Amino acid sequence: MPIQLEFHHENCGVIYRCLSAEHFSGAKRQLLDAPARMRNVKYIIVDAASMVPQYVSPGEMDRMVLQDRQIASFVAEGLIVAFVAKSNGVLGFARMWEAFIEGIEWETKVVPTIEEAEDWVRLRVRDKFGLEIP
Repeated sequence: MPIQLEFHHENCGVIYRCLSAEHFSGAKRQLLDAPARMRNVKYIIVDAASMVPQYVSPGEMDRMVLQDRQIASFVAEGLIVAFVAKSNGVLGFARMWEAFIEGIEWETKVVPTIEEAEDWVRLRVRDKFGLEIP
């Protein structure tokens, strides 16, 4: 089942819901298929609240991070990424992903709810880019 990317606030933000690591990678592939649309993206919310915890090998994580490096060449410098993780297994995945992308210089935060993600993103986008998002 393909992931649906939800573009918000005149393409300033993207939200995608992931049920698996494959969805996480698939969403990135969709972003990379639309580079012109990504030029205005300032934030991404990864809603993995319903993600099923699973093992992801370091090689698979390397491939996902390569996608992130490619995405970084299209989006705003200092992209803000909120990652919603409720279960311990998904929290571990999110933390591993954060460690792997450290050199990309995105501002990331792992939170337990979509509401916290939206609140944090709203604040950071305003402070960093001077944009008000509802």
